[in-house]
Amino acid sequence: MQRSQTVRSDRQFQRPVKVGRDPLRSEVVINNPTVSGLHVAIYFDPTAEQFLVTNLRETNPPWLNGKRLKQEPMPLSHNCRLQLGEVMVTVQIHQTVPANAEYGLKCPNPKCGKVSPYDSLKLVCPWCGTSLASAQSVIVPRS
Repeated sequence: MQRSQTVRSDRQFQRPVKVGRDPLRSEVVINNPTVSGLHVAIYFDPTAEQFLVTNLRETNPPWLNGKRLKQEPMPLSHNCRLQLGEVMVTVQIHQTVPANAEYGLKCPNPKCGKVSPYDSLKLVCPWCGTSLASAQSVIVPRS
């Protein structure tokens, strides 16, 4: 059975969304006996500009992409797999661009890291000449 649940980043500035089996303690309820009453928390970190997941269980730990989730928060990526008990959750991250912002490509060279707006995009970074083939897409304020 497939089911969908939306968690929005604008809501996350208030508090994490808790996921588990207990409807009194979880905003996202997964009704499966192998899922803990309170299993994980998902929240948006505005400084890192990404969703993070935190393990709330010492026993019955969640797994992220086949690796046991420890106690420290881990980043969620598009199409990553989060296993809670016997339930597999595929995470879909959809990013919307605010009206006063646009997409750009961040130079993968750690010494540069500057962002090229899409409207003036080249195959290489205009500042350092590094290829932008593996560049990360980021949202930047419109100038």
